[in-house]
Amino acid sequence: MTSDGSAGGGVTEALPSLCEFRGRNLTETSVEFQELLESISEFLRVDSVNTSQSRRKKESAQDHRASSVSLGLFSCSLIFVAVSLLAFSDIASCLAIFVEYVRAGLQPTDLSYTGK
Repeated sequence: MTSDGSAGGGVTEALPSLCEFRGRNLTETSVEFQELLESISEFLRVDSVNTSQSRRKKESAQDHRASSVSLGLFSCSLIFVAVSLLAFSDIASCLAIFVEYVRAGLQPTDLSYTGK
């Protein structure tokens, strides 16, 4: 609020004046009344993505305790070892197939070769 009691920042320009409806018999079916309600609700609507509550909900809290850090590092290293073992076994089997193709004197693009 500013010192003169207005909200400032163009708020009064954004909403239609309520004074023009003073003393009139307004019903909920009135077109003018419905337009006023729509403009007020549009003005008061807040984008829920930009609220501080929704931002805090998506952020993780830092935990600097030694036990939580060590457990996190152990979990990451365990996942890394499991993925590495799977990748190395696939690479080893691909190399074995390639060596078999070379020993047979075939090109790796020859798909009709089925093995021994």
